[in-house]
Amino acid sequence: MTRPFSPQNDGLWAQPSDTVPLTFGQLERESRATTSNGSNGTVTIPQETAAELRSLLLSMADTFTKNDMPDIAIQANAVAKLL
Repeated sequence: MTRPFSPQNDGLWAQPSDTVPLTFGQLERESRATTSNGSNGTVTIPQETAAELRSLLLSMADTFTKNDMPDIAIQANAVAKLL
């Protein structure tokens, strides 16, 4: 095992920016850039996946309602209806 301050390390430590994933804003900009390059912005997923996602969202909405978070429950229900 090497020691942190050994010559093998040379003081070069991994920076958080090297491992932190993209922020939601960066992901949105990248997805907009790819969809604006000629695609119509739609994707096809298996019906089974949509059904499972709908079920998950409805379950989350129930949990939000039980825990007195009606705003988030309404949003989860609205997204489930889109599927």
